[in-house]
Amino acid sequence: ENPDNAPRYQSNNYAILGSLFMFVCYPSFNCYWAPASLRVYAATNTFVALISGGMFSFIWANYLYPEGPAVMHLQDGILAAGVAASTPAGLFIDPALMMIVGAGGTLLATLSFRFLQHSIEDQDTQGITSLHLVPGLWGALVMFGVTLCGIDNTWVQLENQYMFGEIMPHYSPTATSPDSAITQALITLFSLCV
Repeated sequence: ENPDNAPRYQSNNYAILGSLFMFVCYPSFNCYWAPASLRVYAATNTFVALISGGMFSFIWANYLYPEGPAVMHLQDGILAAGVAASTPAGLFIDPALMMIVGAGGTLLATLSFRFLQHSIEDQDTQGITSLHLVPGLWGALVMFGVTLCGIDNTWVQLENQYMFGEIMPHYSPTATSPDSAITQALITLFSLCV
């Protein structure tokens, strides 16, 4: 690796400052498009995912990198968790499950940096694929799973079921309606493929 690309004291300070900046700004970024009644919910879920991404970035880097975790792993993990939480943040997901979303986004980004980035570094010099594409796909798959499995089942207790029409316009709580959770899940899957 090029010595100019190695971490230094000043770049580590900027990485920590950037991580704190993401904690301040990312929840408001994710809740901007949410309906007004769900903005606090989306911000809370995003904040929980960011915390999880920060914690698990050191865990995953400790297992996957022989030199151990660095400050840049913290910044990358928090950003990946925020990207992964962007899609399902306004859904009716418990904070414990949003921690899994954040940890999963961080794991996939760390795996992508470790094993995929070396083969595409001449096209992707800044790691955009590892930090945005891979965690974004994870978040979209979580949203697909939640819309497919978590809406019409009785084993999921939803507190705000009356708000479904605001965040999922193709969902209808009546079983006889053609617009259902499956229709919303297929629309989500189609948008993932586009």
